[in-house]
Amino acid sequence: MATLWPRSEDLLAGARVLSLPLKTGFRGLTFREVMIIEGPHGVGEWAAFGEYDDEEASWWLAAALEQLTHPLTSAELQPVATNAIIPAMPIDELEEWLVPFKGCTAAKIKVADHRETLDDDVARVREVRRIMGADVAIRVDANGAWTPQQARDAANTLEQFDIDYLEQPVSTLQEMSTLRRLLGSSPIRLAADETLRKSHQLGRIREAGCEVVIVKPSPLGGISHTMALATEAYESGLEVVVSSGLESSVGLTQAARVATAVNQLTGTTTAHGLGTASLFVSDVVTTPLLPRDGYVYPRALALDRHALETLRVSLEREEWWRSRLERCYPLALDKLP
Repeated sequence: MATLWPRSEDLLAGARVLSLPLKTGFRGLTFREVMIIEGPHGVGEWAAFGEYDDEEASWWLAAALEQLTHPLTSAELQPVATNAIIPAMPIDELEEWLVPFKGCTAAKIKVADHRETLDDDVARVREVRRIMGADVAIRVDANGAWTPQQARDAANTLEQFDIDYLEQPVSTLQEMSTLRRLLGSSPIRLAADETLRKSHQLGRIREAGCEVVIVKPSPLGGISHTMALATEAYESGLEVVVSSGLESSVGLTQAARVATAVNQLTGTTTAHGLGTASLFVSDVVTTPLLPRDGYVYPRALALDRHALETLRVSLEREEWWRSRLERCYPLALDKLP
């Protein structure tokens, strides 16, 4: 039987738009705006970034619709290993920042911030390696900010720290292919994030020399779309890492659900990118999905009613999101299985 998706007016009736403060700047943000939607069968989160156009934002809305109609089951509430997440921050703050990530076997470090230099990135990576030890897998994420030549220079400099992979070092698949040639025999792997979300073309990603794909359930349209891509990627020899889209613990719990399914698919216990609740000063659930001893422990969602009221955006921003939902809703329906 086909799923009966909620109507747009039903979504709006159960929707609140919230502004979640961040502990430190991340992706140029100090607050994260999200729409939390309550329905009769579950809770969904629409967290498309404000600068995204309706087409891209509708993928995130499709994920929220799926969350509302496919609630978590107890079998899906499994502990999932997570990597530490390190923003572009001063190195003298890293020791304290990494305390909640004790026990993590991998760390993702943001680099290529426009306010910093490669020397700043190198210093941050060096300090993370010192604090977390020699056995932790270090993943470096540039969010497509480098040119192929800059990425090659960075890789050559960072290779001394035994880097696992560069995540989205350049912005396009053509540039990724160029970078792969420039790197030659370097052991550093390339991982595709934004290029996967924009193209959904795993064949081209493999041809460009990538060995890892980062799958994010919210921007990829939900669990069904994400698992289809993850399965195809795994069967073609690519490593699959599940990551968040900087959602609250509502969306993050759905990402953990996908990570459990990916682990079952691959038979591995990969450290996924699910530690981002640590970036928030305030969350929307009573028990945020924070790392503990290197894992996150998903549970049934219980919304924090006080947070739902105190974190609400202005009426102007609320109206902006509600108008956006009405535009994106038909586009989202077209993307659902």
